[in-house]
Amino acid sequence: MERFSRGDTIVLRGLHQDGRLGTVDSVRVVSDDSRGLLTWTARGSQQIRRVSLTGLPTRTLPLAEKIRMPTTHALATATDRDVLWLTPPESPYAVGWGFTADEQFEGWYINLQSRARRWWGGLDFRDHALDVLIASDRSWRWKDEDEFAERTGHPMFWDEADASAIRTEGERLISLAEAASFPFDGTWCRFGPDPSWAPTELPWWWDQLPPGENAPARPVDLPVL
Repeated sequence: MERFSRGDTIVLRGLHQDGRLGTVDSVRVVSDDSRGLLTWTARGSQQIRRVSLTGLPTRTLPLAEKIRMPTTHALATATDRDVLWLTPPESPYAVGWGFTADEQFEGWYINLQSRARRWWGGLDFRDHALDVLIASDRSWRWKDEDEFAERTGHPMFWDEADASAIRTEGERLISLAEAASFPFDGTWCRFGPDPSWAPTELPWWWDQLPPGENAPARPVDLPVL
């Protein structure tokens, strides 16, 4: 298995269901061990986001519209907060610790996703739309339930059984948070990055083909010309 070293710059890439790159985040490796890959995203770090040909972020568009329109990639930067991400091995989620500009812990972000696939330049995964926000006092709420419902049953995404499994995993993690169990037990809530770490820049390999995916998938539920 590919192992990364502390201080390495790698990419975390969210793939569309058809294999295209949707999001790319350049991150700094903090550690890589049995608990998983721990990475740091500093404000100002470079990202890639998919946009329409006129520059409109596709994230804001209805599903039926954005899966049928030509899109491209645009350079962006992380601006909201600093985030420490843990991607556990062989697990269908990642957990983020959010920090303010003065390094105060804000809360956790549970990103429900496919099991991440390692390659020499980073991790690839497919997002499951549904997320959980957990405040520092461990109160919580679901995020993007409407987007999750919109995708459920669509041939490009997941069926009802898969949707139930995704939500069940979220509920399991919520239970861990309510019980203050790892990773919601206070671990890394006072994390501070190495002072020498500048915001990360995209490495040259950010757009390498995903391993084993060397040809476009045929679009699903679209007219064949």
